[in-house]
Amino acid sequence: MAITAILMITTLFVPVGKIDFEQELYIMDHLPLMLLCMTIIATQAYNLSLYKSRRKQLKLNYYSLFLLLIMLGVFHFYVHEDPLNFEISSALAKIQLGSTLPIIGVISQILAIKGIKDDENLIKSMNRFR
Repeated sequence: MAITAILMITTLFVPVGKIDFEQELYIMDHLPLMLLCMTIIATQAYNLSLYKSRRKQLKLNYYSLFLLLIMLGVFHFYVHEDPLNFEISSALAKIQLGSTLPIIGVISQILAIKGIKDDENLIKSMNRFR
């Protein structure tokens, strides 16, 4: 969860894609992207304080995962001239460092969800032995 928050803070300041050959896409230049990123950061910051309530943590992690996937879709929409016509070669040519950070965030969210579920199962099994 902390990794996702750090990645999203970093994403605010690095280019996420190339619109043209000279123009790069920054999150701070577009209000929808900035609001999505700030929402993910706030959700993860609040989620870190909920270490005793695992059910709320799971719900917030699923919500953040959904927002990260929406953010990747919005990146695709802003960067490509024709977002419905997807070509791998043009997508790879327009990738920047900032567009890979949400993908790493998605992976870290999936691992956090798995860790929370494993922790909850461990605590449930310890309660059965008493």
